[in-house]
Amino acid sequence: MAESPKEKCKFYADTPSEKNKYFCWNSHNVDNSLQIVGKFMANGCAIRAAFHEFENGRSMRITEEQLSWAKEFYSPKQKKIW
Repeated sequence: MAESPKEKCKFYADTPSEKNKYFCWNSHNVDNSLQIVGKFMANGCAIRAAFHEFENGRSMRITEEQLSWAKEFYSPKQKKIW
């Protein structure tokens, strides 16, 4: 059985129904956190701030450049290449 992720993806987002809502999701690694945030952006949420929290408790802010990449990569307009 696969082990549960011990890292976290934490972010604040403007959703269609709420402004500056806090989200916290389990994450396997930084790439998985980008995937989580990217899917929220692809569904119309505006990300205010995003962080990846490592297993040891240290946090890393997800940069605007990373958010831009995640939004583009997980956009519904993105054509599948496989």
